[in-house]
Amino acid sequence: MCGRGERHGHDGRMSVGRPLDWDGCWNARDLSGIRTADGREITRNAVLRSDHLHLLTPAGWSAVESHGIRTVIDLRSSWEAHADPQRPPAGITTVAVPLEDGLAEDPEFADWTSSGLLATPLYYRSFLRRWPDRCAAVGGAGPGGVVVHCAKGCDRTGMVVMFMLAICGVGPEDIVADYELTVQRLQTPLARRLGRKDDTNAIREVLQRNGCPSLRSALLDILTKVDVLARLRDGGLTNADVDGVRRRLLNPRPLLRSGDRLQKCDPDYDNQSPERGLSGRERARRVV
Repeated sequence: MCGRGERHGHDGRMSVGRPLDWDGCWNARDLSGIRTADGREITRNAVLRSDHLHLLTPAGWSAVESHGIRTVIDLRSSWEAHADPQRPPAGITTVAVPLEDGLAEDPEFADWTSSGLLATPLYYRSFLRRWPDRCAAVGGAGPGGVVVHCAKGCDRTGMVVMFMLAICGVGPEDIVADYELTVQRLQTPLARRLGRKDDTNAIREVLQRNGCPSLRSALLDILTKVDVLARLRDGGLTNADVDGVRRRLLNPRPLLRSGDRLQKCDPDYDNQSPERGLSGRERARRVV
């Protein structure tokens, strides 16, 4: 059985979405522990995801600071940010990346809004095709930890985080497992207490009306059929941006299998060399 905030990927590897106790948020979590196909994992406190931060109490902002957060990427539209401004303490920079600003008059976007598709991942593929530049705009945060958020921390945040994890080589099943944690968080007493309505059934109805059996299948359809990185490059994401995302998120040391367990490499792994009497294969077997 998975523990709190944990899911297992399709090959038994554990993907960890670490829920965070930020007073005023119900959907904050660290992406750390999610594993890539080549055995690395997302670094602790590198990138966090959340719902809106404007209800954070002083204690909540203090918790944000304690996680090393130095940049807040706000994906909300300008009118949302104006209606519910957030006031981070000095030392935390807010970068506004309003994904949907100026799109209200676009016929396709208007259709997504009226049909309810904007509350599902069904619009992600078309959004990435039409506006890859907006999705690529999150590539340039400064040093320190980053928290990405919208209002609910699900749709816009889910899309951007999904693309970041794909860039880092996280497998489709593990990306979906992270996304589904938001659905679980939406059903908690904390979400109710902070006024967040559980719209799980409404979302399911929209998916089914559009011939999609489940949230999982909607996400897997994108992740297995779309070259996310190529689309983001079309939007202006540079090699330096890609390298920056990977350096920020990924633990440089891979995880290696020992029996049925995945273990971290020996801390001295990067400093070992054949000249010290160990072959590459022998070094790869050294685990702690």
